[in-house]
Amino acid sequence: MSQSNTDLDLLVDTLKRFDPLQNLSDAHLAQLARGATAFSMTKRQQLLGADEHRWMVFLVSGSVQSKTHDGVTETIRSRQDGQPALFDRSPRPSEVIVLEDSQLLRVDRKQFSVLMNQQIASSTLVQEIDIEADVQPLFDKIVKAYTARTLPVPLNPSSAARMIKALEGGVTDREMLSDMLRHDTSLTLHLASAVLTSENPPKLGVTRLEEAVADVNPEYLITYLKQAVAQCAWPEAGSALNARLMQANDYMRSVGQFCRLIAEKIEDVDPQRAEMAGLLSAAGVATLLVVDPEQAEQLEQAEKLDQTVSLLKGLVTELVLIQARMDPKLIKAVELATTGKPTLSQAIQLGDICRVAAEYLPVDVNGNRVQLVDDSVLITRLGRNGLGLRELDELLEKCFQAGDAKRRIA
Repeated sequence: MSQSNTDLDLLVDTLKRFDPLQNLSDAHLAQLARGATAFSMTKRQQLLGADEHRWMVFLVSGSVQSKTHDGVTETIRSRQDGQPALFDRSPRPSEVIVLEDSQLLRVDRKQFSVLMNQQIASSTLVQEIDIEADVQPLFDKIVKAYTARTLPVPLNPSSAARMIKALEGGVTDREMLSDMLRHDTSLTLHLASAVLTSENPPKLGVTRLEEAVADVNPEYLITYLKQAVAQCAWPEAGSALNARLMQANDYMRSVGQFCRLIAEKIEDVDPQRAEMAGLLSAAGVATLLVVDPEQAEQLEQAEKLDQTVSLLKGLVTELVLIQARMDPKLIKAVELATTGKPTLSQAIQLGDICRVAAEYLPVDVNGNRVQLVDDSVLITRLGRNGLGLRELDELLEKCFQAGDAKRRIA
C-alpha cells in the first residue's frame, strides 16, 4: 500500500532530524522516505549489527544501549536535531539493546549514498570544477568520505595538548582560551563541533570563539580533544604536508584577524562573527591534505598540489563545515568568500567582509604571493563605508608582525 501525502510529509520531517540525512534536499528526502521503514521495540529487545548491514538505523524516540565489538557501551537517548545513526556510525556497534519502549527508523544506506552523490554532483559549486585525471582519485575519496560522514579533520596534537593542559589546570578565562583557538583553526573547528555534541548545544551552532569555550564541561572537552587527536593522524614534523598545514593555519589566522578589523569599521556587522568566518574560510585545506596523504604527496612531487588546493579548497571547506554542523549563515559567508559571488544587498554583509579579506591578503593559502583582485563593485561599496584601498592597507599592516608583509600601496 502506498504512503499518503500526509504520511510522507511527516516522515520527511522526521528524516530531517537526523545527521547526515538533513543534508539532503526535500526532494531527495522524499525519495528516501518512500523506502524507509518505521518500527517499534520494547525493553530488552536487541538489534544485531550483522543483521543491519544494509541499513542506517535511527532512534526516533526512547533510549537504547549501544555496544561495540570490544565491549564498550554507550547509552543513547533520542533528541530532536542532529542525531546520528545507531548503525552506520564509525565504529559500527555490534549490538543495540532497548532500554525503554522506543520508536526506530530504517533507511536504505546504499540509496542514501546514491542520492547524496547525486546532490553533490549536481551542485553549482561542483559543476564549476574541472577535475583533471590525476586529481580525480582524491576528489572521489573526498566525496565518498563526506557521504559516509567520515571526512577527516586533523588536529595538531601540540595545540590540543596546550588546551587540555589549560582545562585540566582549571583555566576559565574565556579570552585566554579564545586566544588559543585564534592561533589554531583546526582546534577552533574541533571545539565548535564539541559544543554541538555537548549536553546543551546551541540551536544554531558556534559563531564566535568565546562560544566554543563557554559553559561546556571541561572534562567533556578534554575527552573530545583526546579522541580527536587519536582519530586522525597529524603529518609528522618536517614533512611537506606538515609544512603546508602550518602554512594554511597561518593564512587563516591572518584572514580571521583581517575580517575582525574590517568588521569593526562596518556598522551592523559583528566583528567576532566575522573573525570566526575568516578563521574557517579555508578549513577544508587540512582535510584535503590528509584524506589521502599518499595521493597528496604524489601531487606535491608532480608540483600540482598548489593547483589542487586552490581548486578544491572551497568545496571541501563547505563540506567540512556542513559535516561539523556549523551555523548555516557562517557557512554561507564562507561560501561567498570562496566563490567570489557578491551579495545582492547594498549593505556590507559578513560574506563580503570574508571575501575582501581573503582577496586582499598579499598571499594565498599556499603561501604564494598574489596580485590584488580587481573587484570594483565591492571596493566601491566598502568605500561608501569609509574603507578605501589605503584604509584597507593600514588594517592589513595590523595583521602581520613588522617586516612579515609588504604593503599593498606604496
